[in-house]
Amino acid sequence: FEELQTQCDAGSERKDLLVDHPKYRGNLSLWVELMQFRRRLHGSDGVLAIWAGMRRRGVDLPVDGEHADNLWEAFISAASCTPDGVRDGVLKELYSHAIELRNRTGRSYQHLYCCFVGASLRLAWHRMAHIWHRALLTEMLATPDALKDTIMDVVKSARPDWALKIFKDLYKYGSVSQIYDTCIPKLLDAGEYHLALNLHQYLLRRGDVPSGETFKLPGVQKLFDMDGNKSLPVKLPKDSAKSNQDRSVSHQSSLIMSRASMSGVMGEIHGIRAKEISDSFVAKLFATRALSFELLMKSLSFFAVEKLGPLALREMAIRAGSASNLAMQLEQLNVNDITVSDALYCRMLKSVANKGQDDMFSALLASDQHPDSFGDIHTQEELLVSSLETGNTMQMRIALLSLSLAGKEDEARGWNRVFQHHCQTRDHASILSTMQMMKAERMPLSRKTIRCLMFLVLPQRRRGKREWILTLREKPPFDQLDFVTAACMYEEQQRRTIDPRVWKELLKRHGMSGHRWDALEKLVLWLAERYTAERFRICKKSTRSGDRVDVTASIPMIRAKSPIHEIFDKQMLQAIFIWGLRSAAERQLLRPMSSDNTNGSTQTQNSEPWAQGLHLLARLRAYGIPIKTRDVQTAFAVRMWILFGPGVSSLKVNQRDSVNNMLDLRHYIQQAHVIW
Repeated sequence: FEELQTQCDAGSERKDLLVDHPKYRGNLSLWVELMQFRRRLHGSDGVLAIWAGMRRRGVDLPVDGEHADNLWEAFISAASCTPDGVRDGVLKELYSHAIELRNRTGRSYQHLYCCFVGASLRLAWHRMAHIWHRALLTEMLATPDALKDTIMDVVKSARPDWALKIFKDLYKYGSVSQIYDTCIPKLLDAGEYHLALNLHQYLLRRGDVPSGETFKLPGVQKLFDMDGNKSLPVKLPKDSAKSNQDRSVSHQSSLIMSRASMSGVMGEIHGIRAKEISDSFVAKLFATRALSFELLMKSLSFFAVEKLGPLALREMAIRAGSASNLAMQLEQLNVNDITVSDALYCRMLKSVANKGQDDMFSALLASDQHPDSFGDIHTQEELLVSSLETGNTMQMRIALLSLSLAGKEDEARGWNRVFQHHCQTRDHASILSTMQMMKAERMPLSRKTIRCLMFLVLPQRRRGKREWILTLREKPPFDQLDFVTAACMYEEQQRRTIDPRVWKELLKRHGMSGHRWDALEKLVLWLAERYTAERFRICKKSTRSGDRVDVTASIPMIRAKSPIHEIFDKQMLQAIFIWGLRSAAERQLLRPMSSDNTNGSTQTQNSEPWAQGLHLLARLRAYGIPIKTRDVQTAFAVRMWILFGPGVSSLKVNQRDSVNNMLDLRHYIQQAHVIW
């Protein structure tokens, strides 16, 4: 064991290991053994250390065989589980290594797509899945059909429903076809009927149907039953006890079935789709001005066109001339049992037609974008940013419409971009209205949006100083600190993604202001309540010794992963006490209270304004937040030295506190002992 532990330290700078010997450097069995040993001992970090060791020694990863499966999958999975900075760097190294191997040897590992995209699906990373999907296809390191091999990664995902959504998006935008026979049986064998039904309905809507053999599987038949036979290609008679009259009618209708309809029925049964008329051909029909709309409808029926694509719908919209006319023609299509493609451009045209938005209708038709480009979410997001910078309102509305129809997540990304632009331009009215709209629609705030709130909405503040006081011209129509705090609390309730450093900055701004003690107290208690909730607590049974009960057992213990430890560190806890005393001094409340008495009653304790910080620390301790008495004593002693010491502080705020203080040292000490 010790020898193996020594030899597996391949990530270090040592040059006396077994893998440094030319005879064993290229021994892939040895590298696999070292990788597996390091994984058992150190997890992902150990696996990546082996990868670093292989690269340092110029050892190429294999492209076929069992060793290739072990090493590629282990390195990519380990990199995906590391923090963002390390993860992106290692994944790019592996990707570059695959390209370099292909260029140098003409060979590549055939399961690269499963490793890269599969890891993203297991972790439910929408953005990374799309990035690696496009990158691998662009470099021809995989084919679009490789997507079907990642279906089990959806099952293994921490969020299977979300992973399946990503899988469907990749299928939709990746020109993938005929994956039903591969994916659905695997989901059924895994017992994932919920996922199988979801994907079953989606694939059938897109014309991806089962073959005859797959259609006969009991599990597939069960999916049709669960769906109420809504997606069944051919609806067979269910009741065998029909009357003779019904049977004769049925028999007569079958006799007059045409050759075309018979071919269509048999094709659907065996999963063979009929030859389709291209979208461009139908678009040319609509572009022919000599044909009336009624004649076009008959032509579509003659050619057995059942669905219009984006090109055809665009020509149809140009022919209609207005949103209202297009809406009427769409109704006519429904009457003739002709559907419209689910492409994003088609949904956009249908949306503006149904709402009667003639300005948006004209802008969509005048756009120089290809209809397919509206389905590229990243392109639309870039166009949105560009239109915001140039002030092109119509282009901004079009980009927002495409993002909103693409899904809730993409819509939220678009509105986050709009909000960030308003922050950069200091458009306070738009900042307020956009935030209200996003909250009403329950859209999450991105990390970049939170940074804009902190650096662009809040006034500047130097380290250790209060916020700058803005002039009337600069001041927005809302309280900036309250606005940003409310936005962060909203986002924390939505997704729990606020960095603890953001909370610390907000606490400092509340405390240093001198007049926001009530708001500070509410924020402190809200954070304590949220970050000491059940998921952050360690179960601890109370202990009893004779008639004595361990009083510390009633105080909950907080897990180390709770952000509360980073937010309320030693400096923050001491600052809370200081802010409470300074708040009382600023209001000139460092004097004996009229209802003062010496019996230590609760009323007296609660009526001491200078001790409000100490009271708040006591409440935090009751939540289970670890507070060392020594730290509180230190903060108390420093304040007392400033108030009663022989020297004079150079800070004006401390000089003010000393002048306004009407209490003696004994009073402070007695009350502190009563409270703590």
